Amino acid sequence: MKHVRPYPVYASTVIDALGCNWVCPYCNSESPIKGDDDITWVPVPVESYPQRYMCLGCCEDIYSTCASDDFDGHPYNDIVADAAKSEGISVSEYRMSCLQQQIEAAKLRIAKEQDVDRYGERLARLESLLLSLKNDYDPA
Repeated sequence: MKHVRPYPVYASTVIDALGCNWVCPYCNSESPIKGDDDITWVPVPVESYPQRYMCLGCCEDIYSTCASDDFDGHPYNDIVADAAKSEGISVSEYRMSCLQQQIEAAKLRIAKEQDVDRYGERLARLESLLLSLKNDYDPA
């Protein structure tokens, strides 16, 4: 695994923040169910208020794709493109937001878990990838 996801939150957190009718904005199928904390949720990579969440399945697909060395050839590239479109931003902007969120998650995991061996190399790789994307990014 080359990606790092933020610590997930339980369905009860999503319900408290967004209500029990919340649906994952990317797959439009997962919903938090009161009392069912088996399905965990992750903040979407695009800042919003209140914080919005995506299901863990979408998170894994999107995060692994965004962290891929072969992003353009990745089989889930269309999922990221659809997520970016639903957020009203470019794929490049969405990918950079996702990578930035993964970098913050890696830093937090290193600080909390003291697991530098597991997350240090991923952090360096993600930071390098983000820097490369920022250098190549042309919003025009």
